[in-house]
Amino acid sequence: MRTTNKQVVEKIRAYIQESIDSARVSDYPGLDILQVAADYKRVAHYPANFAYFKHNQQAMFKDWMQGLPSILPMDYTNYGILQVMESFGLPLPEGKSEEDGVELFYYLIYREFCRMLKKAGGSLN
Repeated sequence: MRTTNKQVVEKIRAYIQESIDSARVSDYPGLDILQVAADYKRVAHYPANFAYFKHNQQAMFKDWMQGLPSILPMDYTNYGILQVMESFGLPLPEGKSEEDGVELFYYLIYREFCRMLKKAGGSLN
């Protein structure tokens, strides 16, 4: 399937929402996507990060997601990420490395998180 396939996009968004819901139940009562974005900005938006990542929001978001513990609990092992990608209908294509699959995961999470955030009236800027 393609990464823009409606069913794939819905699965990615459901995964993001499940992660937010999981955090809400366990550690962050009342958590929503706007609060997740606020936490990202609080933790990642500082001058050294902007210089290091050359104002690349996607790279900063990926770095923030890889920090543990995280307000946005998602799979972080390569194996777990590749399993999630398969559940999206996006198994690792032949000839692609594990790292390619992991990078695609982070790209898709970033893309759909930003779209969901925009719909909620927020942004990462």
